[in-house]
Amino acid sequence: MDTKKASRLIFVISFLLIAAALAPASALADQLSVRPYAIYTEPERGIIIEHKVLFRNSPSPSLSQLKQAGFTLVGTYAEAWFDSWNWGVIRAWEASAHKLGLRTFVMLIDTPANDLVLANKVAASGADVLMLDEPLSTHGATRDQLRSIISAGLAANPRLKIIINEYVPTSIQNAYDWTSDFPSVRIATDSYDNQKTIDLGISLGAQYNKRPLAWLMFAHESINFDCFLHLDNWISYAKQKNVDVLWYYVDLAGTWQTQWPQVIASGL
Repeated sequence: MDTKKASRLIFVISFLLIAAALAPASALADQLSVRPYAIYTEPERGIIIEHKVLFRNSPSPSLSQLKQAGFTLVGTYAEAWFDSWNWGVIRAWEASAHKLGLRTFVMLIDTPANDLVLANKVAASGADVLMLDEPLSTHGATRDQLRSIISAGLAANPRLKIIINEYVPTSIQNAYDWTSDFPSVRIATDSYDNQKTIDLGISLGAQYNKRPLAWLMFAHESINFDCFLHLDNWISYAKQKNVDVLWYYVDLAGTWQTQWPQVIASGL
């Protein structure tokens, strides 16, 4: 064997020995880099209560009543102006819900920049779910902004789950696409005028292996949405589609009370 061939052989053998030695360390590093994110597949029957209802102790279904009615997920809003007192009220309310076996969520309704900051506060509050309300459709979040908010919440609590609400078809599609690698993220459709949006959510949920959710509105707002005006029809549609439903909402004005019996009777 000439000198050049011998040198090449020694180099190859040395390279293989070094690679074999480093392989276990590399595999360990890969394992350590994988965070134990939750897989969000639980069936949900959810409802949101306006934060002013909690702060003013206004009329509302009690947590015990909601648990008895079959709800699994209860939540409220958080805004950038909240101080320690506001967050204290929310934390105490969440603790009471947890004692009854209910999961809790806090919905963010602000700009992507503010939501990025608030995501940590939601995780610190003890909420089970961070909910982002129409970050794409209403607030124009980019892919990077959306993923940064999600990552901020998960960095604070790796077991946190996330729901993203969207009503524009392209935004629903993007929400599924941009979060496809987050098993803890689910998408909820919240179009109250077009029932076919529920079908889109179901179709994309099957495509991306995520359990879809759909919002139904039973309280009155400034706009007379079709869902509110024809709630029985929307209830029937949601039952037909066998989709998990989130209910909007227990409001301070008290308009929620008119159709509350229908919500309870629906079983959704």
